[in-house]
Amino acid sequence: MMRSTSSRRSLLLVPAAGVFVAMLNWAVGSEKKGPGNGEAGKGAVKKVETALLTVAVMGNGNPIARAEVRITFPPSVGGESTLPTGLTGEVTFKSVGLGTAKVRVIATGWTSELREVVLKEGSQRLTIDLKPLAVSK
Repeated sequence: MMRSTSSRRSLLLVPAAGVFVAMLNWAVGSEKKGPGNGEAGKGAVKKVETALLTVAVMGNGNPIARAEVRITFPPSVGGESTLPTGLTGEVTFKSVGLGTAKVRVIATGWTSELREVVLKEGSQRLTIDLKPLAVSK
């Protein structure tokens, strides 16, 4: 006895739907935390760690506007970014990774400065005091 085409399709769709439901249950269950250990379950999406670094550039106790601040991000993030300070002598960088970054500050009439800073999750502040360049007579 031959089955109709529609009944053969139904027989194929029922197992496929069951597999889909099983995969969906596994995916939802894997995002739950493990029992008592506080660790994410297997297959859970890793949380992106973000660091905000505000660099304040000062000279003789005053903010230095339009100083060039260049950050070289940690190797895990890669790349670099250069921004000028505002009238308050500050600029903020956002990093989507953590680790050691290098910050270079250059301002006309002032010594340049290079610092290493460890980017941590959340907000942090780095103040850099520049010294005036010696004027030759």
